[in-house]
Amino acid sequence: MAIERAVASPFRRRQFQAPRRRRGLALRLVRPFLGALALVGAPLGIALWASTSPAFALRGVQIRGAERVPTAWLRKSLAPLEGRHLLRIRLAEIEPLLSRHPWVRAVRVRKELPDRLLVMIEERQPAALLRAEAGLFFVDREGTVFAPFEPQLGASDLPLVGWQEQGGQADLPAALTLLERWSDLSPNGAADLSQVEALGNGNFRVHASSFPFPVLVTEDRLETGLAKLVGLAPALAERYPEIRQVDLRFSRQIVIQPAATPQAEQG
Repeated sequence: MAIERAVASPFRRRQFQAPRRRRGLALRLVRPFLGALALVGAPLGIALWASTSPAFALRGVQIRGAERVPTAWLRKSLAPLEGRHLLRIRLAEIEPLLSRHPWVRAVRVRKELPDRLLVMIEERQPAALLRAEAGLFFVDREGTVFAPFEPQLGASDLPLVGWQEQGGQADLPAALTLLERWSDLSPNGAADLSQVEALGNGNFRVHASSFPFPVLVTEDRLETGLAKLVGLAPALAERYPEIRQVDLRFSRQIVIQPAATPQAEQG
């Protein structure tokens, strides 16, 4: 009887594996390109949509800081911008539209997406009323004469500044400086001054409620001269029934010019 012996084979049978496909060179190059295109194209697409979308058409303007500049005038000046695409409006083109008004000193504009503009107006602040041949005009602290006086705009209690015919117009900025300094030195503050006249060559005539007479003064003598005059005011009122004017332009003396009495005029 034949006996069969199972003999173990020294070789193991390999499992079947499907061959791997190598990626093509083109595919390896295309995928990074497509990724980069997506990164760049998406913002470009959004930008293109934003630049053409009617959702960004200007529909409203909010105005702040305008007290003396009429709102109707501001809206009329900004009317050409209505309906325009907000992203295409240059802020630099808005300021000239509003700076034409004499009360506008500066303009700041901000876009508020999707369809609003915020306009902030800085108005000029009148420091005095200039009395000229053509009438009264508002003037600011820098000496800019910017608008005719209108009672409905208020500020009728501002002090007057002016000059004599022979000169003094060039001293307008100095007159405003003197006005401010007098307000700081006077016990009654800014309400004390009623009028400053520029006489030329740095000389001024001041009318103030603190004294029943005008005061001649220069910028460099103002502080010391006014302090002396305030101290002498009670004695002057007792000694002189009426004073025509007081001159503070000298360093060591105060020149008092009494008003002429009727008897003196007849004599």
